[in-house]
Amino acid sequence: MAQHEPLISGKRRDFPLTDQYSSITPRDEYNGAYLSFLLLGAGFLFPWNAVITAVGFFTTQYDDPGIEFAFSVAYMCPNLLGLVVVVQWGHLFSFFPRIKYGLCIFLVVMAILPFLHSKVIGVTLV
Repeated sequence: MAQHEPLISGKRRDFPLTDQYSSITPRDEYNGAYLSFLLLGAGFLFPWNAVITAVGFFTTQYDDPGIEFAFSVAYMCPNLLGLVVVVQWGHLFSFFPRIKYGLCIFLVVMAILPFLHSKVIGVTLV
Protein backbone atom coordinates (compact mmCIF):
# COMPACT_ATOMS: atom_id res chain seq x y z
CA MET A 1 0.00 0.00 0.00
CA ALA A 2 1.32 3.39 -0.94
CA GLN A 3 1.70 6.01 1.73
CA HIS A 4 -0.04 9.30 0.99
CA GLU A 5 0.79 12.61 2.56
CA PRO A 6 -2.06 14.24 4.44
CA LEU A 7 -4.32 16.43 2.35
CA ILE A 8 -3.77 19.36 4.74
CA SER A 9 -0.11 19.64 3.77
CA GLY A 10 -1.12 20.76 0.27
CA LYS A 11 1.44 18.47 -1.38
CA ARG A 12 -0.83 15.56 -2.20
CA ARG A 13 -1.01 14.99 -5.97
CA ASP A 14 -4.09 12.78 -6.29
CA PHE A 15 -6.15 15.60 -7.81
CA PRO A 16 -4.29 16.99 -10.84
CA LEU A 17 -7.12 19.28 -11.97
CA THR A 18 -7.47 21.01 -8.63
CA ASP A 19 -3.70 21.26 -8.20
CA GLN A 20 -3.50 23.02 -11.56
CA TYR A 21 -5.75 25.86 -10.40
CA SER A 22 -4.90 25.98 -6.70
CA SER A 23 -2.53 28.94 -7.09
CA ILE A 24 -5.04 31.09 -9.03
CA THR A 25 -7.00 33.41 -6.74
CA PRO A 26 -9.70 35.59 -8.32
CA ARG A 27 -9.79 39.27 -7.44
CA ASP A 28 -12.70 40.40 -5.30
CA GLU A 29 -12.03 44.04 -4.51
CA TYR A 30 -15.37 44.88 -2.91
CA ASN A 31 -16.12 41.49 -1.29
CA GLY A 32 -18.76 40.82 -3.94
CA ALA A 33 -18.69 37.07 -3.34
CA TYR A 34 -19.45 37.49 0.35
CA LEU A 35 -22.15 40.06 -0.38
CA SER A 36 -23.80 37.90 -3.03
CA PHE A 37 -23.91 34.86 -0.74
CA LEU A 38 -25.31 37.03 2.04
CA LEU A 39 -28.07 38.33 -0.25
CA LEU A 40 -28.83 34.84 -1.60
CA GLY A 41 -29.10 33.47 1.92
CA ALA A 42 -31.33 36.33 3.04
CA GLY A 43 -33.45 36.06 -0.11
CA PHE A 44 -33.99 32.37 0.43
CA LEU A 45 -34.29 32.17 4.21
CA PHE A 46 -36.26 35.32 5.02
CA PRO A 47 -39.52 34.24 3.30
CA TRP A 48 -39.26 30.77 4.81
CA ASN A 49 -38.73 32.18 8.29
CA ALA A 50 -41.69 34.50 7.74
CA VAL A 51 -43.87 31.49 6.94
CA ILE A 52 -42.79 29.33 9.86
CA THR A 53 -43.17 32.18 12.35
CA ALA A 54 -46.78 32.70 11.23
CA VAL A 55 -47.82 29.34 12.67
CA GLY A 56 -50.67 30.96 14.62
CA PHE A 57 -52.15 32.37 11.42
CA PHE A 58 -51.93 29.08 9.56
CA THR A 59 -53.27 27.10 12.53
CA THR A 60 -56.43 29.22 12.54
CA GLN A 61 -56.60 29.13 8.75
CA TYR A 62 -56.34 25.34 8.43
CA ASP A 63 -57.57 24.12 11.86
CA ASP A 64 -54.53 21.87 12.23
CA PRO A 65 -52.15 22.20 15.19
CA GLY A 66 -49.31 20.47 13.28
CA ILE A 67 -49.43 22.60 10.15
CA GLU A 68 -45.76 23.59 10.46
CA PHE A 69 -44.77 19.96 9.87
CA ALA A 70 -46.81 19.89 6.67
CA PHE A 71 -45.09 23.08 5.55
CA SER A 72 -41.65 21.63 6.14
CA VAL A 73 -42.45 18.54 4.06
CA ALA A 74 -44.06 20.66 1.34
CA TYR A 75 -40.98 22.88 1.37
CA MET A 76 -38.31 20.17 1.33
CA CYS A 77 -39.79 17.95 -1.40
CA PRO A 78 -39.60 20.59 -4.17
CA ASN A 79 -36.15 21.61 -2.89
CA LEU A 80 -34.96 18.02 -3.20
CA LEU A 81 -36.42 17.80 -6.70
CA GLY A 82 -34.74 21.09 -7.64
CA LEU A 83 -31.44 19.86 -6.25
CA VAL A 84 -31.64 16.69 -8.33
CA VAL A 85 -32.40 18.74 -11.46
CA VAL A 86 -29.50 21.12 -10.81
CA VAL A 87 -27.06 18.29 -10.12
CA GLN A 88 -28.14 16.40 -13.23
CA TRP A 89 -28.64 19.22 -15.75
CA GLY A 90 -27.24 22.31 -14.03
CA HIS A 91 -24.20 22.47 -16.28
CA LEU A 92 -26.49 23.35 -19.21
CA PHE A 93 -27.48 26.72 -17.71
CA SER A 94 -25.44 29.63 -16.46
CA PHE A 95 -25.57 30.69 -12.82
CA PHE A 96 -27.44 33.97 -13.25
CA PRO A 97 -30.65 32.52 -14.79
CA ARG A 98 -30.67 29.64 -12.31
CA ILE A 99 -30.48 32.01 -9.36
CA LYS A 100 -32.83 34.61 -10.83
CA TYR A 101 -35.57 32.21 -11.91
CA GLY A 102 -35.23 30.08 -8.78
CA LEU A 103 -35.77 33.08 -6.52
CA CYS A 104 -38.65 34.33 -8.72
CA ILE A 105 -40.43 30.97 -8.47
CA PHE A 106 -39.85 30.98 -4.71
CA LEU A 107 -41.28 34.51 -4.50
CA VAL A 108 -44.41 33.53 -6.46
CA VAL A 109 -45.00 30.47 -4.26
CA MET A 110 -44.59 32.51 -1.09
CA ALA A 111 -46.92 35.23 -2.43
CA ILE A 112 -49.64 32.71 -3.32
CA LEU A 113 -49.44 30.81 -0.02
CA PRO A 114 -51.80 33.03 2.06
CA PHE A 115 -54.48 32.88 -0.64
CA LEU A 116 -54.62 29.09 -0.99
CA HIS A 117 -57.35 28.86 1.63
CA SER A 118 -59.11 32.17 1.71
CA LYS A 119 -62.63 33.39 2.26
CA VAL A 120 -61.80 36.36 0.04
CA ILE A 121 -61.55 34.38 -3.18
CA GLY A 122 -64.07 31.75 -2.05
CA VAL A 123 -61.96 28.82 -3.24
CA THR A 124 -60.09 26.28 -1.15
CA LEU A 125 -57.03 24.93 -2.92
CA VAL A 126 -55.46 23.19 0.07
